[in-house]
Amino acid sequence: LAKEGSEQVASLQQSLTEEQERRSELQRNHEAALAAAQEAASAEKKVLEEKVKELEEAQGQQEAKLQQQCAEVSADRDGALERLKAADDAKASLEQRLAEAEQNLRDREA
Repeated sequence: LAKEGSEQVASLQQSLTEEQERRSELQRNHEAALAAAQEAASAEKKVLEEKVKELEEAQGQQEAKLQQQCAEVSADRDGALERLKAADDAKASLEQRLAEAEQNLRDREA
């Protein structure tokens, strides 16, 4: 009976040891999977951060280009307004000269 009890105790101890080893293996696998997931998340975060940086740089370049184009359009507009004013002044001068010439002609005819 004592021999049988000792065999059962030995068997239970063996089972307990095997179960502890399986639990340790599961814990190691869980930790490895967690580390891999964290590494993947970190790598994805890095890729996304780089993409955001690229997009921000592209946006900055587009904004600079747009500002340059606005400045060019503004300068073109200012130039056109100056030419228009000069043309209006020339027109007014010619109209004045025409009115004077017409008056001179009327005076001569009278």
